[in-house]
Amino acid sequence: KLNSSILSKYFNFSLFANLKHLDLSSNRIEHLPESLVDNKKLTYLNLSHNCFKKFNTYIFNLLDDLELDLTQNFIEKLEFSINEDIKFLYKNLILRDNYFDEFEFEYIESFNKLIYLDLSDNYLKDLKYSKDTFNTQLK
Repeated sequence: KLNSSILSKYFNFSLFANLKHLDLSSNRIEHLPESLVDNKKLTYLNLSHNCFKKFNTYIFNLLDDLELDLTQNFIEKLEFSINEDIKFLYKNLILRDNYFDEFEFEYIESFNKLIYLDLSDNYLKDLKYSKDTFNTQLK
């Protein structure tokens, strides 16, 4: 099993410039190694069954058509760093089986390529959205 310190210390993901598919599921990862962000061709990243408690979405805002799986972590909230110049290019965002008790859909408008969002098996009590929130291509 890998954990955050082993990943950061021994793996330099920027050496794998052509990597498109990466599965780091079922490890004890709490934080992503910074070198992973340098991989611009990544289209699939599985971080499910790890130990993330929070996740900042801006980390991968330059990756086109990314499928990101964060199933079964300990995430209570996504951290957004939104400004007018940032467009999130996630294609699929899987947040199943985490600890969300609310989700702010206003940020979905910035996910201009998102077609699949999975929030199943969370503790959702409140979905915050405006009437214009779902004028996207979300399915």
